[in-house]
Amino acid sequence: MRVRERLRVLVCCVAGAVFGLSACSGAAPSGGASSGMPQMASGHPVNRAMSASIDAASARHLYVSDIQANAILRFPLKGGIPAQTPDAVIGGFLGLRGIAVGPDGRVYAIDRDARTLSVFNPAPTSSSKPVRVLAIRHNDGVGTVGVDRLGRVYVNYTQVCTTEGFDCGMSDIFSPFAQGLKFLKKIAFGGGPGGAVIRSMSFDLSDTLVEESGSQGPAVYADAFGGGGGVYPLFCGATNDSGNVWNAGGQLDETDLGGIQPKSPPQVVVVPNYLVGKISNCPTFYTITSATVPLNNPLAIATNGKFIYVSSSFESQVGSGIVFVLDPAVAGSQVPAAVIDGAA
Repeated sequence: MRVRERLRVLVCCVAGAVFGLSACSGAAPSGGASSGMPQMASGHPVNRAMSASIDAASARHLYVSDIQANAILRFPLKGGIPAQTPDAVIGGFLGLRGIAVGPDGRVYAIDRDARTLSVFNPAPTSSSKPVRVLAIRHNDGVGTVGVDRLGRVYVNYTQVCTTEGFDCGMSDIFSPFAQGLKFLKKIAFGGGPGGAVIRSMSFDLSDTLVEESGSQGPAVYADAFGGGGGVYPLFCGATNDSGNVWNAGGQLDETDLGGIQPKSPPQVVVVPNYLVGKISNCPTFYTITSATVPLNNPLAIATNGKFIYVSSSFESQVGSGIVFVLDPAVAGSQVPAAVIDGAA
C-alpha cells in the first residue's frame, strides 16, 4: 500500500459528515517530496477496489471493498485523510461486492456468490464476524446495498418486471437492525437502455434517495420508501454514471466512467443543486479530474462532507486498485489530497 499525500494543508470546504454508498489506467507518476509528489509507504495492497463508504456516526473510518481480495479494508481517517495502511482487513467472503455503513455505524456487505448480506457491528476489526447474515432470495443483478437515515436496509437486484420480459432494478427493503431486519416491502426502479442493474444508491439526511440503474443518468426520489414525491431523472452531467453520493448542502457528487455519445472522459461530476439549471432535469454541474495519477476508471464514491473518496478498479500499470481523495470544491484538474494504491 502506498499513500501519496500533499505536503501542504488542505482547506476544509464543507463541514459535517454525510453518509452514502456507495465503488485507472496509467503508470503512477514518480517523484518524492522534492518534486512536489507525496511520500510513499508500503503495506497491504488495494487489489481491486469496487465500493467505498464512510462511518457517518463518527467520520473516523473509510471502508473500501476489495473484490479481488474478498475483504473490506478499514482505513482510519485523520483530518479526512486515510492512513497509509488499513488498520483492519475483514474477510470471510466468497464474492464481496457493495458495502454501506448505516447511521449507527454498522457495516453492511453484499456477498454476491454466497447470496448473503452480512452485518457487522460498528468499527469491525480483522477478527470480527458478522452479527447477522441474511439470505438474499435473488440471483440476478445482486451487488449493491443502501441504508437510509432510519436504518432501513435496501438490498438491490434485477428481476423481470414486464410482460415483454424486460428487467427492472429492484430493492428488497428490510427494517433496521435493531428491529430485526424484517422484510418490509420491495420497490422497482425501472430500467433503461443502459440496463437495470442498480450500481449505487445514497440517501441524504431527509431520506431523499439518488440511485443509478445501468449506464445512464441518476434518478432522485423524494420518498422512495413511501412511494410519494415521484422520480426526478437527471439528463445532464455524467455520461456513464457509476456511483453517486449526497454531500453537504444537497450537493450531488457522481463518478462518470465516460462515454462516446456524448464524448466525455472518466471524471467526477459535481452537481451543486440538482433542481437548478437552464432547463428542467438538466442541472448546472462541473467536473473534476486528477492532475497526477490518471482517473481512468472511477467506480464508487463516498464523502465525509469535506473530501470525496473515489474508488477505481485494478489497473495493470499501477498493479493495484486506487482510491483517490479529492476536494469537491475544486473544479477541473486537481492534485489529489491523497492517492491510496499498492503493488499487488
